[in-house]
Amino acid sequence: MKKYFTTVLEFYTYLFFLFNLTKNSFALQSKILKTGVMAVLFAGMYFTLNMLLLISVLGTDVLSRSAFPALKAASFIDIAGIIQRLDSFVIILVVFLGFIKVAMF
Repeated sequence: MKKYFTTVLEFYTYLFFLFNLTKNSFALQSKILKTGVMAVLFAGMYFTLNMLLLISVLGTDVLSRSAFPALKAASFIDIAGIIQRLDSFVIILVVFLGFIKVAMF
């Protein structure tokens, strides 16, 4: 002990620092784990609801043959004969979200 620490106070200060560091590390790890599990659950629920919506709108046959099923589903939108052909908005949304994804990584 004398080899590494010159005083007893320095030794106890080191132990106190080490204890607080590991205590905060375990709390941070549990918070990260909880956040990660919640993110996976929410993403899974989103993808499940999205696929259920696409199956109910397009059907399984069209859904399995379509490369972009959300774009195909957007082509069916017709609100009072005025709001039609929202395909361009879907493509703009896909491109914008692609830029966000690239910017995040």
